[in-house]
Amino acid sequence: MRDEVGRLTHFVGVKRDITAQVRLEEQLRQMQKMEAIGQLAGGVAHDFNNLLTPILGYAELLQARFAPDDPTHAAVGEIRRAGEARDA
Repeated sequence: MRDEVGRLTHFVGVKRDITAQVRLEEQLRQMQKMEAIGQLAGGVAHDFNNLLTPILGYAELLQARFAPDDPTHAAVGEIRRAGEARDA
């Protein structure tokens, strides 16, 4: 508000509490971060599985070349067991 010569004498303001809105926006950002991390982890797991599948396949073929009493058969079996434990 101004006086008769145009000097500012008072002002009127409107105030609104946005605390709840700010809190909700922060929760939304946290949820979006968690979703992004979940997608990243899923992608990494998928890529890892894609790498591990042929390793297990070749280990199975390699193990079949050795007699069950051959120490190499047991060693390759350990490789297979370790790879198959990914689902545990």
